[in-house]
Amino acid sequence: MAAPGGDDDRTSGRAGEDSRLRLRRRLAPWLTGLPYLVLAVMWIGFLSTLDDPAAMGWIAIMWCSCLVLLPLAVVGAVWARSVGDRGTMWGGIIAAVICLPGFVMGLFALPSVIASIA
Repeated sequence: MAAPGGDDDRTSGRAGEDSRLRLRRRLAPWLTGLPYLVLAVMWIGFLSTLDDPAAMGWIAIMWCSCLVLLPLAVVGAVWARSVGDRGTMWGGIIAAVICLPGFVMGLFALPSVIASIA
């Protein structure tokens, strides 16, 4: 039992801080790896339908998905840095750079995709 007014983890806030760090340590690799997985699937879909008009649909969806993937990669890189995982941090930075052109193109493609659906 902790001393009154002492260094009990429940009262000092360390338990919550440790759980946040543990959560960040577990989620950072997923957040930085997800852009690589999604972009690989999108490129495979694009290249498999290259001679079909559906190929441009793959590109448009890839650009729009970069609107979500870029912030995920940045958050994953920041969280990896906060827990001291430099390899995952650099993986997130590289994923963000790879998603950056798609992010910019997604800003222009998203209104067209929404208009074509509606």
